[in-house]
Amino acid sequence: MTELVPIPPAPIATDHLDDLQDEARVSVAASRSLATMRAYASDSRSFTSWCDEHRLNPLPAEASTVALYMTDLAHSAKTATIRRRMSSISVTHQAAGHASPTADILVRPTWSGIRRTNGVAQTAKAALLTDDIRKMVDAVPDSLLGKRDACLLLLGFASALRRSELVALDATDVHETRDGLVITVTRSKTDKEGEGRQIGIPYGSNPTTCPVRTRRSWLDASGIEHGPLFRPIDRHGHLGTGNSPIVLWRSS
Repeated sequence: MTELVPIPPAPIATDHLDDLQDEARVSVAASRSLATMRAYASDSRSFTSWCDEHRLNPLPAEASTVALYMTDLAHSAKTATIRRRMSSISVTHQAAGHASPTADILVRPTWSGIRRTNGVAQTAKAALLTDDIRKMVDAVPDSLLGKRDACLLLLGFASALRRSELVALDATDVHETRDGLVITVTRSKTDKEGEGRQIGIPYGSNPTTCPVRTRRSWLDASGIEHGPLFRPIDRHGHLGTGNSPIVLWRSS
């Protein structure tokens, strides 16, 4: 009978685990935008400063501390700002291995009372109307810069894309069909997983404000076939590569 000899466990590949840990940190960082991470850092500094001023511990913070902070903040900050500060406090605590004080039974009714008192409505910007767009397009110069800006205005108005989504478009992201344009948005603020979406834009009844014809005019004038659809143009009328900020034409 053969005696069974236990096999010792293989040594832990610490280098490999360290690499995986680094990759995990990158994945966690990628789950939130750079702007969000900056906002969290700013909010965390604000909360820490407030706690230091009142000789309270910011991490881990007591639920009563957060409730007092929110109440003080409600005198000067908007409801949306307080909501973001609460989110930042929660993320900071969870990242440090602590339970979030924002979920405490003392904090929740405090937040509910602030929302009821201060309201939750955001200040909306007045929407542009067709007449406004027509006036803006009529004001741009008959130049390469003007053709780009007209295309930016009309394509943005017709697609309702965010500014960041619009300037991130490549020439190949916009395809012309018999019925109009099909825009493929590969990445956006609301598309966290990068699945992408498509937007259809029909021909306009007025050639002057038609986004399809205006895009065609811009491509013909610029000669763009690949790469960024909207690119910077210097004061001499030279087309850039798309790596610099885009500045719209301004009337004097």
